[in-house]
Amino acid sequence: AASEATLYEGTTAALAEIRSRYDVVVGAVTNGRGDPRVIPSLRHLFDFCVSSEDDGVFPHRKPSPTIF
Repeated sequence: AASEATLYEGTTAALAEIRSRYDVVVGAVTNGRGDPRVIPSLRHLFDFCVSSEDDGVFPHRKPSPTIF
């Protein structure tokens, strides 16, 4: 898929390493509609995604601290 082609080299490996070493929740915050969980190689590496397009988020888009 096109989204797979735009990943920087080592992205998946770096996220997998972080997940294996640390007890963390990994998420994405975006002003767009992109969601890393729809990319097959990233799906299992993200726990959530918050988009400014989600109900209840607008007008709290980045850089507003509310979205975080």
